[in-house]
Amino acid sequence: YLVGDLGVSECYLIRLGPRPPSGSARLGSRPTRCLTTLGTDPTIPTVGAAEPVGRGHRGAVRVGDLAWVGSHAMASTDVHASTVAAVAAIEHALEGVGFALRDLVRVGVYHEQALGDDEVRGALRDALPTLAQPVVNMLPVRTPALPGAPLVVDAAAAAGARTVLGDDDFPRAVRVGRRVWVGATRGAGDGIVPQTEDVIARL
Repeated sequence: YLVGDLGVSECYLIRLGPRPPSGSARLGSRPTRCLTTLGTDPTIPTVGAAEPVGRGHRGAVRVGDLAWVGSHAMASTDVHASTVAAVAAIEHALEGVGFALRDLVRVGVYHEQALGDDEVRGALRDALPTLAQPVVNMLPVRTPALPGAPLVVDAAAAAGARTVLGDDDFPRAVRVGRRVWVGATRGAGDGIVPQTEDVIARL
């Protein structure tokens, strides 16, 4: 993750071929795909009044039983309406690669610093169907990547039977097959080292 004043960029490097010979820098015939929240492309069709945030990238990318959805947002002063619109756009992107909201394993929300976590979590829970039980990672930012939007939302999904840990509005962890996604955790303590130790213990 690259975090800055303009937003958050999230990149994944996926090997799509055999391991190259020793000393070779080539990873395969396909380029690295990045889903980013920097910039806006007005030529991309909107869904539910929300729009993808980023230039030159698809709304979702699927590799096998996993899918990553790029950031979506709607410029609005209404947090609930913006969240509903972003979730609708994410649903549309997922359907385009053969997934549904119930397959979500992780949702990332990058929201204005002035907004409270409880308000954002509540709006997201209201926007998602009951069957959708992803972990949630929330990060307050100075300015969301889409001007005028109170928050920007991205997601990841996985196909298969799942196990969830935790009984709050959102689980603390989700397991699908051999993969595990863990929700964001904040550490307590005075200073970075005690906080890090606390986070590791909680994880």
